[in-house]
Amino acid sequence: MSLWGSTDALVSAPKWLTPTTTVAGTAFATTTITVPNHSFTTGDQVTFTNVGTALTGTNVGSGIKYVKVLTTNTIQLWGNVATDASQLSASNTAGTHTIQVTPSDVYFIDSTEATLKANQDKGFDAPGWYEYSTYTDSGSTVRHKAELLCAFGDGNVTDAGDAGVDGADETDNVGFDREITIGATTVTPTNPDIDGNASFTVGIAHTTSGKAGGTVGFQWSFSVNGGTSFADCNVADSSDNTATMTVASGDTDEYVDGALFRCTLTLAEAQTRVSLPVTIVKA
Repeated sequence: MSLWGSTDALVSAPKWLTPTTTVAGTAFATTTITVPNHSFTTGDQVTFTNVGTALTGTNVGSGIKYVKVLTTNTIQLWGNVATDASQLSASNTAGTHTIQVTPSDVYFIDSTEATLKANQDKGFDAPGWYEYSTYTDSGSTVRHKAELLCAFGDGNVTDAGDAGVDGADETDNVGFDREITIGATTVTPTNPDIDGNASFTVGIAHTTSGKAGGTVGFQWSFSVNGGTSFADCNVADSSDNTATMTVASGDTDEYVDGALFRCTLTLAEAQTRVSLPVTIVKA
């Protein structure tokens, strides 16, 4: 059996991190499960599989659960990491079932993901399995900690998917599949004739890379207090949701000499990007 696979799913995760324990139905005594000499610790995230749905009772369905250790030989399974809600309680002793450790901090990065700056900034710079977490330093800056557990040196691992070891990779956006790269923000004309009520446009240059597909979304915002705060634009022609926005004299909130404009770009499975602001300087 391979020690790891090349898809972002529990079945492929490194086996030494995801051991499986087989438990007979007779080990279930309502809320207490007997597992002799187990190696679980309280708070462990696990995948419980009710094989053939033979086990009946409350909260006995297959899926993610959390361990509460009672003794070296007994545990309980709960529905949350605090182990205080949705406790598994069996009403029979049928079947044979499994409990598999399912770490929430282990991720697979494929060859495409390893080329994207948003992932490289987190420490994902080669395809393979990683242990990843974040922490906040003394200066209140979020830092990334990524440890490469096993590398795929052939660089040939593509389209691994994003199910995630615990089914949460895609929703967490830990390993992005697409990248937005922002270019220059421009004003046309460079110095608008504000006094003459002439319209002007602001535009954002950008490219995308990584997995094909997806549609880039745009939201322009403006500031009239030197960038202290920004508000979403709402121009008359609704171009505030496009790559190039037209501002006319009738857009009284935005049509201001000295106003700053910036654009927020979004794309499914990509990190949201915000452009540097550009300042309107009238002719």
